[in-house]
Parts: sequence; structure tokens; C-alpha cells
Amino acid sequence: HGHGHGHGRWRARARSEEACKGRRGKRKGETKERQRGRRGCRREQQRKPKRNTRVSAMSATALLPLSPFIQCPVFGCLSNAVWWAFRCLPRRRWKHTGSGFDSRHWLHKNPCGMFCASVTQFFICGAGYIVNFMIVYPWFGISWAGLFIAVVYNSCLFMASLSHYRAMTTNPGAVPKNAEPTPSATLKFRRLGKEAPKCRRTGTYKPPRSHFDSQLRRNVVRMDHHCPWVNNCIGIGNQKLFLLFLLYIALSCWISFGLLLAVWSKCGLVPPSRRLSRIIRAAKVASGALVPETQPDVLEDVARVCVVAGSGSGIFFYSLLCIEALLFGLFTACMLCDQLSSITSNQTKIDALQGKTFGKSSFFSNLGEVMGDAEKWWEWLLPMKPRWRNWEDVYGYCLPRRIHNTPMRRPTAEDLEWNAAGAQHKETALEKRSDHRSIRNSADGERAFAIDIKKQRLG
Repeated sequence: HGHGHGHGRWRARARSEEACKGRRGKRKGETKERQRGRRGCRREQQRKPKRNTRVSAMSATALLPLSPFIQCPVFGCLSNAVWWAFRCLPRRRWKHTGSGFDSRHWLHKNPCGMFCASVTQFFICGAGYIVNFMIVYPWFGISWAGLFIAVVYNSCLFMASLSHYRAMTTNPGAVPKNAEPTPSATLKFRRLGKEAPKCRRTGTYKPPRSHFDSQLRRNVVRMDHHCPWVNNCIGIGNQKLFLLFLLYIALSCWISFGLLLAVWSKCGLVPPSRRLSRIIRAAKVASGALVPETQPDVLEDVARVCVVAGSGSGIFFYSLLCIEALLFGLFTACMLCDQLSSITSNQTKIDALQGKTFGKSSFFSNLGEVMGDAEKWWEWLLPMKPRWRNWEDVYGYCLPRRIHNTPMRRPTAEDLEWNAAGAQHKETALEKRSDHRSIRNSADGERAFAIDIKKQRLG
């Protein structure tokens, strides 16, 4: 019985294939097996799209990414891989990297701080993946509007990532070992009869408005706070870079939130009773489950970005982007306002807690001290290390000046001749000067003797 039943299935399958080939057969007097074959043929034709049909929709790989749960983390780790490779390769750079007195390249080697900084870079690149590949490209495609939005948004993200990296790898204003008080401060200490203040923990000179950072174990000029997300102390040396990081992160977050609101309004124009069915049908057309001729112009009524928004991965990543944009956008905006208020009052957070006040000046003069008074206004928006006209007045200390900047070399015969001639000329000059002084002293003595004699005679 089993063998006959299997043979019957094989015959039914063969007849269904013949029924598919014969399209002009008579339908009256057909057997049930032939009718079933025709029905199966219709289902197969609906499932398999025709090659010659023109599909107006985008392909499934463009609308729905193949594996966004894998692509997004890989894309997020891109910036971390770049800066870690730049810092760790070659090994000599990593050996001379640190926050000590003898470190050539600045980086606070704290595992928790480096992890927080890596998480920050991960979220920056992850947001770039979601906006570019799940919002801008499915919605605008390759157009001028999409290119403009992508350039503006990616520029903000790139500047934010670069500002974060520079703020992390820039000396915040740590006082070196050979720091000395400025000439004006030295005169002030001599008048008061005091010695230059020194740090009890490091033993170095302590400039005014400098505070000891327990994380770096260094004195930092105009220390504001120690930021774990930047993995560095915020001082006069990197406060400009920290401000730019906050500014560009806030801009990119609010642009992301605006795009999410635009997608919600675009997909929300379809009535709720018909929205889900149309999104599902559009997704089936894009993936090839339905023949485009049976559902023409499905994606013209529903935006292509709604196909991505209606998928499971789209809902997950859109929700993640919304939370990230709101959380980081509000946080960075509040921090930016706090930094601007401290610049206006010319006080850091530690100065405000200690109740110390300094000379009041205009906002732009205080901003120039932070951003660099030797730079132009458009250079303030670039993540470069600030430059000052007189950095000694800003930092409050100076370094011992070097007499010879050229390397030592063995003296030649010409050098010895020039030195001998110079020494002889110096001796002759000193002899002439001494002779002149002796003559002058003798003449003054004779005059004084003559005056004394005259006084004695008159007396």
C-alpha cells in the first residue's frame, strides 16, 4: 500500500508539471488531479518572480540589511580599532605613552577609563551606521538631498570622534618637574619675602589656579574635573577639545532625533488600519515573495524607509537610536551650558566650590584664553591644540631656557683660533678698561686733594 501511495504521488507531480506546461488545455471534463496541478502551478508562479519584469522597488539587501545585528557592532568598533592601532603600533609609541613626567605621548592608562572611552567611540560609530544605512539611504537613496544630509551628519560625527580622541590624548596642563615661577611671580615672592609654593605630593612648583588630580597624580593648571568618558582630566590644555566634543555630539544627537521624527511622520501618514498590511506587502515585493505585476507600485504609496522601520531589526535599532539621541543629546547640552557658564564667570568647578574669584573680564576674552588667543575664529571650530601668544601667562609658570639648542660636537682648529683670538681681545679690552678706571680714579683723587688743601687754607 505504501509503495502504491508513493507511486501515485509521483504520477500526480508529473501531471502537475504537464499541466503547467500546457496553458491552453480544456478545463471541462478535467480530472481532479489535473485541477490540483493547475492550482499548484499558479502558486509557484506567484512565488517565483519573473526575470523580465521591471521592479520599481529596491532590492531586499538595500531595504533590509542582511545582518544588522552583526554589521552595526562591527561598524561601531571601527574607530576603536583605528585609534588603538595608532597608539599601540609600533610598540615604542606604547612604551613611551602615559601620564608620567617622562612620558612622550599623553594617555591615561586606566583600564576603566579606556573602556569608557571605547564605549563612547562605539556609540558614535553605531549611530552613524543606523542613520546612514537604515534611514538616509533607504529613504533618499542616491540623491542630492540624501548626499547633503549624509555629509552634514557624518561631518558632525567625525569631528566629535576626532575631538574626543584629541581631548583624551592631549596634556591637560600638567605641571612638569622643571617648572619655575614666571619673572613677575618671582619678583612678587621676593617683595613679600616668601618662597615659591610647592606641591607636597609631587614636589614641583605649584602655579596659581592649579590643583592636584588623584587619578593622574599630577598638578593640572585650571583643573575643572576628571571625565571618565574622555579618560582624562579637563584642564587649560584640553578644555577647548572637550567643548568641541560636547558641541558636535549634541548636534549629531539632535540631527538623529530629527530624522527619527521625520520617519515617524512619513510612515504615520498612512491610516493605521492599512499601514501594517501595506508595509508587509511592500516588504514581500522587495524580497521577491510576490510578483511586482500582481501588486503594482506598492512602494509608491508607502515610503521605502517604512519597510525598514516595520521590520524587527528596524524597530530595535530605531528604538536604540532614539534612546541614545535623547540621553546623550540632553547630557551633552547640559554639560556644554555648564562649561560656557564657567567660562563666563572665569571659574572652574573647583574654584567655585572653594569660593575663589578672579578678575572679571568679557566673555570673549575668557573664551580666547580657553580656545587660544593666537588662533583665528574659524580655527576655534577645529579639534586642534590651542595656541597662545604668551603661554607663560596662561599656565602661570615658565621653563628654564636652553642656552645652546645645537648638539655638542668636537671643536675644530678654526674654532680654537677664534676662541684664542676672542680670549686675547677680551683680555686687551679688560686691560684698557682697568687702565681707564685707574686713570679716572687718580684724576678724581687729585681733585679731591686740591679741594682739601683749599679748605685748609681758607680755614
